[in-house]
Amino acid sequence: MPILDRVAADLPVTLKTASYALAENDTGTEIQFDSAAAVTADLPPVNLAPNGYNVILRNVGAGTLTVTPFGAETINGASSESLSGGDWVWIRNDGTEWKSVASNDFEIADGSITVAKLADAAKPYDFSFVAGYDQDMVREDIAVQNYGELVIARSLTIEGEVGYIDTPATGQAAIVDIEKNGASIYSSKPQFAATANTLTAGTLSTTSLASGDRLTFAVTQVGSTEPGEGVRFTLKCRLA
Repeated sequence: MPILDRVAADLPVTLKTASYALAENDTGTEIQFDSAAAVTADLPPVNLAPNGYNVILRNVGAGTLTVTPFGAETINGASSESLSGGDWVWIRNDGTEWKSVASNDFEIADGSITVAKLADAAKPYDFSFVAGYDQDMVREDIAVQNYGELVIARSLTIEGEVGYIDTPATGQAAIVDIEKNGASIYSSKPQFAATANTLTAGTLSTTSLASGDRLTFAVTQVGSTEPGEGVRFTLKCRLA
């Protein structure tokens, strides 16, 4: 059962077919609006509604439902909240302002945290590689060679890369590469410009990875005067 249905299961429900001004005794209820035309749900003044007053407003009609605070009062700092057909919002009075406690994407408190945003935050799936370190992680010259291998376990989308070189290359850039199944994922490879510690991003020609794909991290060019030492490279990916 969806979270809202569990929350609202024991709440009394009333149906409105036109605009409605909420009253004090509407707290702890669900009000459904069923109208083909645009309607409003007008909230009472915060100072006249009990602290903790809460109500679920659900639009079950085809018209737009606009939730409107009293006068210059706000909902989460906004002058109103608009609900399309099928949308709902859970409104609460915190004593000073109306708050949208939850809505279709389960916004919490001030609306800054949502299930959708939490899911997005869980999607990054990055891979890190190093080059130019000995077995004790002491910096040493990088060389033109492969430095890392792995097999992809799930479908991913490549978003870019970041990198840092402790001792910059001089004379020419140090260039790195990621190969997918033996072919570069770049049309223009990432590089550390001569004397630069930070990475200049490459241009991706491949952005999709599937379970079983093989990745190789390699240095393909080193500095001509100073090769460069201590490369850290992260391929930024996201769960597809």
